[in-house]
Amino acid sequence: MEVKDILAVEFYKEKGIIHQTSCGDIPQQNGVVERKHWHLLQVTRALMVQSKLPRKYWGEALLTATYLINRMPTNVLQNRSPFEVLYKTRPCCEHLKIFRCLCYAATLKRHRDKLQPRAHPCIFLGYPYNQKAYKLLDLEANKIFTSRDVHFHENVFPFQHIQHPSSSRLPIVTECIPETHMFQEPEPHLFPSNAYT
Repeated sequence: MEVKDILAVEFYKEKGIIHQTSCGDIPQQNGVVERKHWHLLQVTRALMVQSKLPRKYWGEALLTATYLINRMPTNVLQNRSPFEVLYKTRPCCEHLKIFRCLCYAATLKRHRDKLQPRAHPCIFLGYPYNQKAYKLLDLEANKIFTSRDVHFHENVFPFQHIQHPSSSRLPIVTECIPETHMFQEPEPHLFPSNAYT
């Protein structure tokens, strides 16, 4: 045995891990991994079918499925989530949003002048790793980006009635998006006269 193999065996023993390998092309020998793989694919498939997003965004659906599964309680862990077992605290779920819903991301001040829109329409794609933000698909620029300043419309789904082949470009869906005024300055008459005193 090489030194790295000996160190690995000692590490496994210290952590209580039983290291076993399986034969090639026999997935039946690795049932736990195969079952989890099936679970991830089932949730990903559900997200993709329900979202009607082009197939090229399957990776985003898989990452979102993983994020959600890791925060769901399971009988295998005595009704705890994998997140809770790993970090010894319950996950916060208040930030969770509906996959593929319409949202508006605020435009940064440095990227706009006074006459440009203060927000642009996007589709919610998930949660970026190691960042307190949301992963969004810009419907006008057809680009994925992250933003913290987002207003969600969780009952509006721009791709709901659009049929498209999996290899085509992103269809133009901005015509069916409702207008919103959430990022405009409020009208002065909406506040009482003593609101700023």
